[in-house]
Amino acid sequence: MIVGIDVGGSTTKAVAYRGRIVGKASVVTTEPYAAAAGALAKLFMDMQKSLDEIRCVALTGGSSRAMPQTLLNLPVRKVDEMRAIGLGGLELTQKEQALVVSMGTGTAILAVRDGGESIRHVAGTAVGGGTLVGLSRCLLNKYEPESLWKLARKGNLRRVDLSVRDLSLIHI
Repeated sequence: MIVGIDVGGSTTKAVAYRGRIVGKASVVTTEPYAAAAGALAKLFMDMQKSLDEIRCVALTGGSSRAMPQTLLNLPVRKVDEMRAIGLGGLELTQKEQALVVSMGTGTAILAVRDGGESIRHVAGTAVGGGTLVGLSRCLLNKYEPESLWKLARKGNLRRVDLSVRDLSLIHI
């Protein structure tokens, strides 16, 4: 079994892969090693499996660079984040090419072609789901996606969906 761990800026996600995704877990912490170890432990506790079944641990994400070469005495392989996103998108869609969007703390849009031989970052922004959750925690003291969704549904688009005319100083 292979375990992939994305040590992100706000959330660390782990997946177990054995020809297909057989388990997944996530944890929130800002300390990279604790996040990766916690996500791995949570994943295997949820699956009721032993760490002995792991053949390889692959780490990616912005905080993975600071990680040591082992995690809970398991060897670690570090994977470039754009490559992980691109190849993961192809694997999940079973396509040879795709426009893959990763929306985490930030958002990245990748053009992936030729079965993953060509992976190109085409657009992105530092604003993503993690950023919105962080801002919501600070501004509204709410951070659960369901409570944010309920608040958003009560909102009025006319108050935020602005046009160029709304932003100009001179109204015609």
